[in-house]
Amino acid sequence: MPLLTVVDWMEVAPQVPPPETRIFTQNGRTLECVREGEDWKVRRVISTDLRDFLDPRYQPGEHFTPGPGMGTTF
Repeated sequence: MPLLTVVDWMEVAPQVPPPETRIFTQNGRTLECVREGEDWKVRRVISTDLRDFLDPRYQPGEHFTPGPGMGTTF
């Protein structure tokens, strides 16, 4: 349904830029991380091994330190 108004779209629905997200691979695990300040936090684990989801180091919200040259920006 279209929004029929003379009000600027940014006033009706202000757009917040999405956070910087990167995919990192560490020890055969794929982690989607989001930047918070200068740090990275785990957003989700992408794996077929169920033990990866139980590892407390890779729980959502945990601090993550990537190695040099790691990561793909999305």
